[in-house]
Amino acid sequence: MAAVPPPSRLVHLGAAKVVLAPMGKRVRAAGTMGFERDAVRFRQRRVEVIVAAARPYLRHADGDDRQEEWVGPRPMPPDGLPLIGPVPGHPRVLPATGHHMLAPATGRLVAGQLTGTADFSLSSAFAPVRSVRRYSWRVRAIHGQ
Repeated sequence: MAAVPPPSRLVHLGAAKVVLAPMGKRVRAAGTMGFERDAVRFRQRRVEVIVAAARPYLRHADGDDRQEEWVGPRPMPPDGLPLIGPVPGHPRVLPATGHHMLAPATGRLVAGQLTGTADFSLSSAFAPVRSVRRYSWRVRAIHGQ
């Protein structure tokens, strides 16, 4: 939706259960995840609920000027936490996935891991090794990479 001025960074509206992300002169409003059998069925009512929840926080936004409404599945690890960090036995493979709407925070953590400045407590909390141990996932390196 169009917003004047748009937020300058990601904003989490906890009580509204909406996340706002700047996109040029517009703002992306994203809501809660739905766990349904048909993950790609578009539900206009859910969009309207998100817009209504965000409206009090965006007094100058035009909630009727919406573009690119969509729905889609979001891969998520079984424990709900993102997988960020080196793959056990393959330290040069660094996945960063399952972060839901927190991609900017994931980017900062990955940058810190690559430069050696990451907060250890965060790195260990999101380390893929936790899923390897808990769920016995197997990781195979692609030959030559």
